[in-house]
This record gives sequence, structure tokens and C-alpha cells, in this order.
Amino acid sequence: MEVRWFRDAFNRPVHLYLNQRDQLNIQDSDYRGRTALSPSALQRGDISLQLRNIRPSDSGVYTCYAVGGSWYEEGQTEVIVTGGWRVVGSDQPVIAEPGDDVILPCHISPRVSAVDMEVRWYRDRVNTPVHLYLNKKDQPGRQDSDYQGRTALSPSALQRGNISLHLRNIQLSDRGVYTCLADDGSWNEEGQTEVIVTALGTQPSISMDSTQGEQTWLVCRSKGWYPEPEVIWRDRDGNNVTSLSRPTLLRDSRGLLSVSSHIKIKQQSNMFSCLVRSKIPKPDWESKLHISSDFFPGVSGWMVAFLLTLALSIGVIPLLVIKWRRMKAFKHIHKEIESMRRVLKSEWKWILSSAAQQRQPRVPPKGNIEKERRKGCAYPSVYSRLGF
Repeated sequence: MEVRWFRDAFNRPVHLYLNQRDQLNIQDSDYRGRTALSPSALQRGDISLQLRNIRPSDSGVYTCYAVGGSWYEEGQTEVIVTGGWRVVGSDQPVIAEPGDDVILPCHISPRVSAVDMEVRWYRDRVNTPVHLYLNKKDQPGRQDSDYQGRTALSPSALQRGNISLHLRNIQLSDRGVYTCLADDGSWNEEGQTEVIVTALGTQPSISMDSTQGEQTWLVCRSKGWYPEPEVIWRDRDGNNVTSLSRPTLLRDSRGLLSVSSHIKIKQQSNMFSCLVRSKIPKPDWESKLHISSDFFPGVSGWMVAFLLTLALSIGVIPLLVIKWRRMKAFKHIHKEIESMRRVLKSEWKWILSSAAQQRQPRVPPKGNIEKERRKGCAYPSVYSRLGF
């Protein structure tokens, strides 16, 4: 008799008994090593399934199928898992650049201590761990050699059920999906976190590559990218002219990409911009180059240098003239103030002397009264002067 237990897919059995023996090689890997049928019970027609080490993911409806000769029958049993804990990875990828230090998030929910658990981080193969914590200590001897000396778990975080992995000095080869597994001996769960490694290249440079008659080639270069970036050319009016370009890629010893994009332009005044953009959301680099109609067939280097020097001189000379005039005016004002101070000092001496004479009025002889009247009287006065 064939006895088959399955959940959603008939051809992926939870357990299969066929030709008087268990067929573990075609069993669903999630149940491997956890199921069994009792030989003595089978003799009595009892095809009950024994399921060990129940997990929250085991919840659901199970179908038992029996076929013998020309007949078959099936029945169903529902499993509801209560309590326990689960492992939660990250639903957002970790994006990093080569050389960065990152944390791959993963924790146990509800929060229970993982100090006494086995904590295993791995990628493609569970038996080649990126990091293994077992028997209350790390097991570097069983670690994937590509990660030795670059991973760590926080002892204090383990007490709070935080099993996040610290990964140092990220490399391009580190990109991929990581699985974090926690096992307390009677229960185990796992979660996943994705790592995306990207590199933002250099600011693109635009230069003249060659000139043939009335046609000129521009080239836009940038290096240090990963993954392959997108290159976009636009003209002065913002029109996308990328279809006229020819991109090429080169990979260096570190796996980073250098991009060069050539575009053919006609003999006319125009401005071109080259945008190099990462396909992963990151900052972009853009460079612009103005092509003057006077450029064709060519512009000598000394002429460009002369024009730049002339433009700078025209801008700087007016500023120097204004500065000189202000300094000259300031010196003139300072000189006038000093002169005023000297004048005021001498005049104050004269005023004080006149005031002293006023306290002792001069009485002319009687015969000279009329003469004095005709001469008039002098009174002391105070004045100030300030000139600019």
C-alpha cells in the first residue's frame, strides 16, 4: 500500500511510504528528519503521522492519502500551532558600498534570550555558515573562510533576542540573500535579509575624442561603478540623444566597472550633458560641456587660457578700484578729524583765557569812555568746525 501525507502539493509530500518503506529522498525538505509512520500501526491500518519539533510554519491542513490496488481514499487533519516564537529578518535590503561596515537585521519575536540557542547565519549552504554561534560561543573553525575575521554577534544583544549579524569590510562578493536561523533544541525558526552592494563612481568627464571633417566625437568617462550604470546624453534643449551614443564597459581587478560613452556631434554651437546614473537608488553624477561654433575646426590651448585670464581680470579690476577709492576717502576723513582736534584744542585755550579776563572787567578812564564805546565790546564765543 502507498501512504502519502501532503499539504498544498501532492508531488511534494510531507511523508511518503511506498514499496513497504519510507521514501525520504522525495520528501519536502522542511519536514526532513521530523516525520515517521509506526510499522506496527500500519499492520492495523493506522496511518497516523508522527511530526516532531513543531514549528509555527507547520500550521495548516494536512491530507493523508492511501491507495491499494484499484482503490484509494484520503482524509484531512488540521494542525494549529500556538505559542512558541519566530525569527524575523528584514523586509528591506541592506545597501552598502565596498569597504562599509553593516548590520544585517534579525531578531526573535517575542523577545526571548538567544544566549543558550544555536544561532546560524548562512547563504547558499546551511553547513557552510557565514557565522555560527553554538554552546554559548562563536565557532570560527566552522565558518566560511571568505568571512573569517569579518563577522560578529553582540553578546548583550543576544540576551534580548537580537541575533543581527555585524559584517565588516563589505566586498562585491558579499551581495546576496542571508538566512538567520535560531534553534533552542526543541524549536527552530529562520528569517532572511538581502545585501545589495553598490558603488558610486567618479564624476564623469567629457572631452573631445576626435574630429573628422564636420563631425566630432565626444566621450564621457567615469569609473568605479557597481552594478553597471546607465549613461544618458542630453543636448542644450534637454532632448535625450543617448540613442546616438556608443557605450563600452571595462571591469577592474576589484570587480568595479569603468564606463565610456561616445557620441557624434555636428558642426554647430551646442551644449551637451552626460548623466551617469546608478540603477539602484543612489546619487547621480552629471557633467556638461558647451561646444561653441567657433570651436570648429579647433581652438588652441593658449587662446582658451588667454580668454579665461581676460575674463578674470575684467571681473577683478573694478573691485580693486572701488577698494582703493574707499581707502583714499578714509585717509582723508582721518586727516580732517586730526586737524579738527588740533584746532579745537587751541581755540579752547583762547576761550578760557577770555573768560578769565571777563571776570576782571577793565574800567577805562572817564576821558576814554566815549573812545571805548566807539571801539565796541568783545564777548567770548564758542564754535566748532568739522570739514569733510
